[in-house]
Amino acid sequence: MEKLLASVIIIARNEEDSIGACIDSLLKQTLPRESYEIIVVDGESVDRTKEIAEEMGARVVIERKHTFGHARNVGVSSAKGEYVCFISADCVADSRWLESLLSEFEEKEVCGVVGRQLPMKSRGIFSKVRELGFLAKAKQQRRVMKPGQDFSTVNCAYRRFVVEAVGGFNEELVACEDQEIAHRILKALGCQIVYQPNAVVFHEVENGLRAIARKELRQGLGLGYCDSLYGAWRAKRLLSNLFIAYLLMISLSLLLWALLRVETAITLVYAFLSAALIVDLAYFLRAMIRTKNPLVWLASLVYYPVVTASHLIGFFFGRRFPKLAFVKS
Repeated sequence: MEKLLASVIIIARNEEDSIGACIDSLLKQTLPRESYEIIVVDGESVDRTKEIAEEMGARVVIERKHTFGHARNVGVSSAKGEYVCFISADCVADSRWLESLLSEFEEKEVCGVVGRQLPMKSRGIFSKVRELGFLAKAKQQRRVMKPGQDFSTVNCAYRRFVVEAVGGFNEELVACEDQEIAHRILKALGCQIVYQPNAVVFHEVENGLRAIARKELRQGLGLGYCDSLYGAWRAKRLLSNLFIAYLLMISLSLLLWALLRVETAITLVYAFLSAALIVDLAYFLRAMIRTKNPLVWLASLVYYPVVTASHLIGFFFGRRFPKLAFVKS
């Protein structure tokens, strides 16, 4: 029996519709099956997630705190491999995914690897707009990653001792526990985390504008908190400040017009709204360039204002009121 190199960790809760395809893709990796294990960290699912995972040969461990960070820590503490690899339950891995991730660890200074995410076929029109963002992020060149970039545990791997050395994932964050631990590792250990585009997973895109906006709000809160610690997202910080100022100026102008009938105020409102429309049209044009689907073009006019606003508002408040980025006990 070959040495157990890796532990592939999937955190899941009520994922019976996708967990089977995810595990099946992991069983078809180019590495020998005996060189890695598959661990499903189940958050007390009420569907058949646990049963499906066990039937397909995965080792299932239960977590009861129901936060991303805690689930990942449970997976790491249960792991037997030298490397811990993370993939989301709604992903399907390319057959060379694991081999591509682990090959980077031949370099001693590399302590983590982030792979490339490509979208699966989208179900809804807003998901198709979101798909464009996935493709824009899917860079094809290997690089050493820097603070402020995307260290997503949808597709990544670390040396297990590195995760343990920094105390594991933050178990209380509502989101972005993956970004927080990556920046903590870079700051504390000074090692490298690299982006390897050959390590590909196909990720299911969220369906529905409301679900997407709620996720972006959570991500914004978590990322804002991370920025308060590491100061790595300067551009996003500037944009969030400008956006909140924009909302305040519109609100103040409307108030002046409503209460005092100040004509200049309504002119300012029109000017502010026109500026927002120009930005929205720029996104519309980008959608036209990237796809030939007219429905996606029209959906982008709604998608980008809603999703951008959700994320920037979350970022602003997560940075200034850190408690908002934590799960309420």
